[in-house]
Amino acid sequence: MKTIFLLAIPLMLISVFPGKRDTLNMIFIGDIMQHSSQIESARKIAQKKKTETGVNGERYDYTGCFRFLKETLNKADITVANMESTFAGEPFTGYPSFSSPPSLLKAAVEAGTDIFLTANNHINDKGSRGIEKTIRLFDSLGIKYTGVSRSRQERENTHPLVIESKGFRIAILNYTYGTNGVAVKPPYMVNLIDTAEIASDLKRCNSGRYDLTVVCIHWGNEYSLSESSLQREIAGFIISLGGDVIIGSHPHVPQPLVINKSADGAEIASVIFYSLGNAISNMSAPYTRIGQMAVIRAVKDPLGKARLLEPDMEYIWTARPGAIDDNYTIIPVSSFAGKPGEFKVRADYDKMMYYYSLLKK
Repeated sequence: MKTIFLLAIPLMLISVFPGKRDTLNMIFIGDIMQHSSQIESARKIAQKKKTETGVNGERYDYTGCFRFLKETLNKADITVANMESTFAGEPFTGYPSFSSPPSLLKAAVEAGTDIFLTANNHINDKGSRGIEKTIRLFDSLGIKYTGVSRSRQERENTHPLVIESKGFRIAILNYTYGTNGVAVKPPYMVNLIDTAEIASDLKRCNSGRYDLTVVCIHWGNEYSLSESSLQREIAGFIISLGGDVIIGSHPHVPQPLVINKSADGAEIASVIFYSLGNAISNMSAPYTRIGQMAVIRAVKDPLGKARLLEPDMEYIWTARPGAIDDNYTIIPVSSFAGKPGEFKVRADYDKMMYYYSLLKK
């Protein structure tokens, strides 16, 4: 887990990211999900390690899930992921009402994830008890999160989530379209897509205190490779009020990247990733095993104003147990493309390349 200082950090050269020494590099990955088969797989691996070593470690082992992303995530200045599960305690359950082992969160942090988004349709799966236990786990581990709060006052104090890195102050906002029809019981709050609330939040962000405003939003139609007209409308609303970057989740499949230029075409005015898709899951519908890892970069001009650079995107794939590793494993597609011998199960490689080739078109 890398440290994000509340004061500007010394400038460092990050070789995997092209650009100047003072370039800010942010990575975003999509939905971290835990279906029942994933929980069971983590349990079996932990038991196997205990049998082989005689050491009592975590009861659920997720360390292998992120190992192929660890180097990249740790070299970014800021890494953000959508945690689409509660940590409500046992019994641990998958779809449709998620509660994951705490070791999932720990493994994601150890792999380099700094910030977790919690405003999604599953954060209220276990009601107030689940929200409270999830918040307690984040707080007890000193992990940054946004999207859910214990009260209106706490929301006012913590939203936007403000991060400082490389001399940038970044405001991160997080919203969801809903919580699966289950109302959140006061005083707890989950940030919903409400234009009045969003406008108020963006007004605070445009006070001159922040260099960039990133809006992470849970929206859209599941399994649709194209953004909806409502997504475009909301995105336009956010951009018109000063949002610089929009990162979408919820559809479980990748959706388009849109780069908006300034009026003279000389600069990048805003960036929209309509949906990053899944980071890891047990979903099997078309395109649900391939997701996007978004890279957002920014520099400051001589006058100290933040300027967005051309964003990058890497496709990632969820390999099933036995295909690459014993557990579900996220792999960068570009690192394994053309290398079927790296797969223990050729069919898994062929499926990855099939969806990758379709999306690359």
